[in-house]
Amino acid sequence: VHENLTNNTIDYVHMNSIAIDYDSNIVISSRHLSEVTKINRKTGEIIWRFGGENNQFTLVNDTYGISYQHDARPVPGKPDQYTIFDNGNSRSPNFSRVVEFKIDTTAMTATKVWEYRHNPDYSTYWIGNAQRLENGNTFIDWADNPLPKAFEVTPSGEIVYQANFQQSIPCYRAFRFD
Repeated sequence: VHENLTNNTIDYVHMNSIAIDYDSNIVISSRHLSEVTKINRKTGEIIWRFGGENNQFTLVNDTYGISYQHDARPVPGKPDQYTIFDNGNSRSPNFSRVVEFKIDTTAMTATKVWEYRHNPDYSTYWIGNAQRLENGNTFIDWADNPLPKAFEVTPSGEIVYQANFQQSIPCYRAFRFD
């Protein structure tokens, strides 16, 4: 979507996450397409495309869409809902967020059902991820310097935990486990 096609090296897709969905099909995040794609695991056919130039959905309750996202995951216990770590590279001003969308393939809508934006805004132009926890909280890796690499918020956005590494160290992905 935003790659310079005259550069010597072109990283036009940049797939950066893959997950198995509830129906055993595959959900991928393609950062440089600003697209989350669901693919039939048996045939390889595209089931749907959300975001980017080939978006098939109308956004509901969200004016931003996704931009150079780094992670897309099915939400545990909620079929057709996905958390996305949205880096937001093409926004002005730039901000990153975690956003949850409910995909309706009958109405062809993608409805924002939850979002976390730090106040003041955090912005990381690369990497990062989000993990929905069993208690409903969301664990976030803001990835870049000097942002927290282990960050947990409640569904209402209350910060319950945050930790960081040495300030100059980025973190590709972080997860929380019992």
